[in-house]
Amino acid sequence: MATEHGSAPLVVEVIDYAEFQGEQALVIRFTDSTGARWAWVSGPECGVPGSGSDRRYSTRVG
Repeated sequence: MATEHGSAPLVVEVIDYAEFQGEQALVIRFTDSTGARWAWVSGPECGVPGSGSDRRYSTRVG
């Protein structure tokens, strides 16, 4: 996630199992090195070789 986002280090505030667009997902809220807060959704292939973080959605919060 930090590599794909590009503003490491990240400070993770919340990680939660959820459903996103009908599929299992992880929802992560974090603050990046610039102080910007983000919400990020990783799909069920997160961590599988060749899938990276399996990012399904991300947006700046606040």
